[in-house]
Amino acid sequence: MSGVDERPVNCDFEDIVVENQTDTNKNNQTQPPDKEEPRKKRRQIQENLGIITIISDGFGSGLKKKLVEKLKKRWFSVIIDETTDVTVDSQLAVMVQYWDPAESEMIVDVLDFVKCTDATADGLSKAVIERLDSLGIRSRFVGFCADTCNVMFGKNHSVSTCLSEEFPSIVVVKCSCHSCNLVANCAAKAFPEELETTMKAIFAHFSRSRNFKEFQEFAQVEKHVILSPCQTRWLSFHNSVKRVLEQLQPLILYFTAEVADDKSKSEIDILTYLKHPQTEPFLNFLNYALGCPTEFNTVFQSESPLLHELEDRVGALIKDFASNFMLLDYTRATSTAKIDPWLASKYQPLNKIYLGIIIKSFYIKAILQLQQRFDFSADFYSILQMLIPQNVRDRNPQTLAAVFSRFPALQNSCDSSKAEIEWRSLSVMLLKELGLQTEDDLKILSAEAFWLLVFNLKCSTGCRFPNLSVVVSYLFSLPYSNAIAERLFSFLKLTKTDNRGALKEDTILGLMRMKYFMKNTDTK
Repeated sequence: MSGVDERPVNCDFEDIVVENQTDTNKNNQTQPPDKEEPRKKRRQIQENLGIITIISDGFGSGLKKKLVEKLKKRWFSVIIDETTDVTVDSQLAVMVQYWDPAESEMIVDVLDFVKCTDATADGLSKAVIERLDSLGIRSRFVGFCADTCNVMFGKNHSVSTCLSEEFPSIVVVKCSCHSCNLVANCAAKAFPEELETTMKAIFAHFSRSRNFKEFQEFAQVEKHVILSPCQTRWLSFHNSVKRVLEQLQPLILYFTAEVADDKSKSEIDILTYLKHPQTEPFLNFLNYALGCPTEFNTVFQSESPLLHELEDRVGALIKDFASNFMLLDYTRATSTAKIDPWLASKYQPLNKIYLGIIIKSFYIKAILQLQQRFDFSADFYSILQMLIPQNVRDRNPQTLAAVFSRFPALQNSCDSSKAEIEWRSLSVMLLKELGLQTEDDLKILSAEAFWLLVFNLKCSTGCRFPNLSVVVSYLFSLPYSNAIAERLFSFLKLTKTDNRGALKEDTILGLMRMKYFMKNTDTK
């Protein structure tokens, strides 16, 4: 699961639903209620059945129908993920994201959430294709994103290869957040194993003891819990490092007292490592170094159109890491894909690298992993650069031929010749027509903010750039992360608990649809 926002749901309401579903199942297996049963109980069951019907039929079917009608007129991407819930059932989440011109924003919604009987590449891809076909929306499907496992993105046979064969023009993107997390985990292995082992031991100790909270009160420090460095949560190691660093001196005092009372080996090992002269410098460095991918991850967990920024942001990470141990002239002059972290002739002297050889090893691993896990050779990455405001002003590219060639579905949705005219017209438009004063105002605008200004320009016939708006809406709908699917699983974890394991799939799906309906309505 990811380290994304987990919002609690109304437990009392859901408890009513699951209690009634459990009672209904029991009634199906036993005799009808006795005639003497209080009317109040019967009325309560009837009311609860009404709630279930509203959720599954009203919110479930009604909101799905409304979503499908929108998707028939919008370009959309599919983001999927698979998990196992408390009942050990395999579940497939099928999410969609699309740019809505009417609302001028990215919309995220639940297309389906079903039990997964076949979690292979063939089974998952078939499930996606069948849903697109049955709903009549396959012609509007433009992008696919999932995590980086072999089932989803294996080179020879995976969900991505199956979908690419079925839909040749779609864009398939590995989840940037998963990839960045794997980069950080691999690079952190450059540090002594004792560091992570000690942090896990500290967490394990306090998971069994409340003494530290009392000690924090005595030491007058923040009453923060010690976090676990968990491999399955995005960049949780960074959060764990920050917390240990924040509480380092109280931890040393605490374990000093613990060892004095009870000389257990685990507590002695923890204290020895915490007091080691290199521990605090290592933690400070990790706090900085892991902060870079954490910031990257935070950006790409958002729900804004950002695929056009992915290459530049990965490149910035590589350049930042390379400049910390390689010569600046080499780092500046070399493209990020061609920077060779093993090129010793371009290294800075070892005494100028903070903490020396271990840190250099971290940087090398991080750069190699970034270059390996983020491949920008696909042609659509260069096409996406047309979204950047400065490139629009520079008329870069000169023509939109590559866009219509790569995405042929656009030719059936807009006039390519008129789109070319609009593209050229936009590049010579006065900035004041966009409400901007100087070129500097343009440079600080995000692509989304810039194109919102363009979309709002009107003429006597309506939108001033109608064909170009179709092209941009298509590109804005392309995916870059499956964080939205991870959020759905967070919702599932909070909803289908051990005490509410009897919730049926259609009821859960209805609750999910209601959640996103309220979320999307609140943003209007």
